Amino acid sequence: MAEIMVAAGNYSVTYARALVMTTSREQLVDPESPKKIPGIHPDDLARIEHEMRIQEKDFRMVDETYNEHVMALTIARGYLRPLLENGRVVRFLSQNFREFLFEFQRIIEAANLE
Repeated sequence: MAEIMVAAGNYSVTYARALVMTTSREQLVDPESPKKIPGIHPDDLARIEHEMRIQEKDFRMVDETYNEHVMALTIARGYLRPLLENGRVVRFLSQNFREFLFEFQRIIEAANLE
């Protein structure tokens, strides 16, 4: 849970409680003690736990690949910048591949990769 909170940058009590509520029983210190959450039916809690596990898996995958994607985007920007400074290339793209030109320009103009 601490790793998830650090990665998400969320240290609130509410978020910590939500993580505890959605943690499977096997991962709790006292797995035999039933979770008592007012207003939530056990079936709903099981569904929430399942959805949280899926979200955690997706989050970890994004977290693991983020640096690789930023590096690839940085390299692409370095490659595209001189191409788009060439008038002949820009003219060709605007006449034949306008949608690519627009996206290439958006990549170049992105001020921040965060």
